[in-house]
Amino acid sequence: MNGINKIFIAGNLASKPVVHKSKNGKPFSFLSIATNRFSLVEGQWNKKTDWHSILVWGKKAEICEKYLEKGFPIAVEGFLETTSEHKTTIVAEDLHFLGLRTTPELAPARQEKRGDPLT
Repeated sequence: MNGINKIFIAGNLASKPVVHKSKNGKPFSFLSIATNRFSLVEGQWNKKTDWHSILVWGKKAEICEKYLEKGFPIAVEGFLETTSEHKTTIVAEDLHFLGLRTTPELAPARQEKRGDPLT
């Protein structure tokens, strides 16, 4: 039987994305996304922040670097990948900018596409 390896994360960026190049020249970026969980303990709400490492490849990595800033809300669809060092990373397949600010530079592209800059 084949398993299912699918994850959906929505949170806020911990830092501005930076694009790097792989050995074969393909662009990639690591995003750090914070998500919060709340639990009620003895009548008080406690907040726990989890940090997630996201790997974004290709044109999507370049778009993230161009348009996203620290603190921006983002949703990621992808799959979990574990390295030989037992580090788990989310490999992004789809990204959704949530609450993206419209800038004069971005406005013409959004008018042409009428949608998310990643589509």
